[in-house]
Amino acid sequence: MIIDTIEGCFPFERLDTDNYLFNKEISADASYSEILKMIIETKGKTQRFYLDAAEVSMPLR
Repeated sequence: MIIDTIEGCFPFERLDTDNYLFNKEISADASYSEILKMIIETKGKTQRFYLDAAEVSMPLR
């Protein structure tokens, strides 16, 4: 459903994209725990985006 709304150019005006930004840079000397923390943060923000996008696109159902 979300992919269809994105491809159909549905305006997600109520979504603040700043809420879903995450750091894509991993330093060469990052520890295993630092990398896992980044992965968890990224997955969490991705999940939050999909949940928020689904809520905003409810009128399309």
